[in-house]
Amino acid sequence: EQRTHPPPPPPTITSNVQQQPLSSADI
Repeated sequence: EQRTHPPPPPPTITSNVQQQPLSSADI
C-alpha cells in the first residue's frame, strides 16, 4: 500500500506564517 501511495509533503513553514504572523518574528 505504501508503494502506491506517495509520501505526504513535508510541513511548510510558509503556510504557518500566513496563519500566525507572530511566527515570522520568531524566525
